[in-house]
Amino acid sequence: MKKTFSGLLVAALAFAGVVGTSTKADAAFMLWVCNDASCTGGDDYSVADNATNNTLGLTGDENAQVNNIAIDGSIFGYTVTTVGTFSLNNATPDMDLGWVVRNVGATTPLWLYATQTGFTTLGTANATFSSTIDGGTATGTVRGSDGDANNPANLAPVLLTLPISAPGGFTQGSASLVGPSPYSFAIGVTLSQTGASSGDLRVRVVPEPASMTLFGLGLMGFGVASRRRKANQAK
Repeated sequence: MKKTFSGLLVAALAFAGVVGTSTKADAAFMLWVCNDASCTGGDDYSVADNATNNTLGLTGDENAQVNNIAIDGSIFGYTVTTVGTFSLNNATPDMDLGWVVRNVGATTPLWLYATQTGFTTLGTANATFSSTIDGGTATGTVRGSDGDANNPANLAPVLLTLPISAPGGFTQGSASLVGPSPYSFAIGVTLSQTGASSGDLRVRVVPEPASMTLFGLGLMGFGVASRRRKANQAK
């Protein structure tokens, strides 16, 4: 009976560890540069982590590190340097999108996205958005759902919108992720500018309290099982 009880506790720990963790299944980290919000014009640029494609005046991934993409070049009347990073911070998504962009003749806005796929634990997205912009506006968006991960604009609905007007500033916000598991995640920046801009959008996801409670119960169960095992060995 004691062995059975210990086995159940260890099983509970394993289950709680799975539920309380954002895992990735067939994950694909990508950066996007588009001349329309929906990235459907046919001439938009996307690059996967460590991909070497060089098209539309932009380079492939110039950073050899996994989950870190850097691209630069000229596209749609802008010169663009964009860096995106992805990591798991305490087993939850942590994404960052940074940029340096200059308008060299564009008459339409520019859309930048970073996307990642295959998460199984919903939570709260906490975003910080900072920008310095010379003439124009910058807007950050955070999306998360079970939408089409091959197109960032299809990851509806928009969970957060964080606007910044010239000459720049800092905003922050939080919102709960929605949709069934697994879900995809996207962060984006819309730039409407006549000069230059630089900035950063970072989003960290905090697991739902229920998931953390399950994980805590699993750890507690593991401790009880360990103490019982030691007590039995001492007899």
